[in-house]
Amino acid sequence: MSTNRYDQMRAEALHFWPPGFPIELKYDPAALVDVSCNKRLADDSLDHLEPRGTASDNTHWAPFVARCEAYFGFRDLRYLDLGCAGGGLVFDFAIRRHLAIGLEGSDYSLRRQRAEWASIPGNLFTCDMTRPFRIIERATGAPLLFDVIGVWDALEHLGTERLPTFFDNVRTHLAPGGLLCGTVSTRAARSSASGGNHHATVQPRSWWEPTFAEHGLTPAPAAVFRFEEFPRGNGIVFPADFSVRPDDGFHFTLMKQ
Repeated sequence: MSTNRYDQMRAEALHFWPPGFPIELKYDPAALVDVSCNKRLADDSLDHLEPRGTASDNTHWAPFVARCEAYFGFRDLRYLDLGCAGGGLVFDFAIRRHLAIGLEGSDYSLRRQRAEWASIPGNLFTCDMTRPFRIIERATGAPLLFDVIGVWDALEHLGTERLPTFFDNVRTHLAPGGLLCGTVSTRAARSSASGGNHHATVQPRSWWEPTFAEHGLTPAPAAVFRFEEFPRGNGIVFPADFSVRPDDGFHFTLMKQ
């Protein structure tokens, strides 16, 4: 399969859920929660000004959802995807009858009704994740606590000075015993049209791991996911393969201390 065809297939995701096939969700986030953001768009981010990943990515990976289900004893889950782009993983959780929400800093996909913004609009919201935000459960008036929070190829896009607020948002919404998992790219992205770099924080793993600890996040006590169960960085869904090129990035699975 050519690279162009692979990218098109991954962006459209029509091979995961055929158009016109009925979508029946158990939970309607729009009826259950209120999402409040200090800033609805990360309009000072290069990802919004010169959209790249947010304009093409729509990762789906059912093995990740299945592993989360097994880990938590096959009960209904609450999943939050930060930097969700097309919302593919949010769709994967929602269609398996979990409560799933995605936040994205750019409105590129919203305005174009691209990918899952057209299929599950009540599950996806725009929000600048580096500013304070709250997802409030209407039944309790308290922040909704998530079993799994995913951050896939998004952390490196955030400015270093904004990471403390981002991690505060994560801790506020991560349930006791919940998992924060994702990928971090440790290399610069290719230059944009303006000469900028979409990776605002380029640091090695030896920098990121103490940073996680500094913000009250510690590695899960045992391996939760097999390498191939991670949605990205495994060379399957996303071309980057950390097993072949470990200097490109790494996976993480964290819990609150």
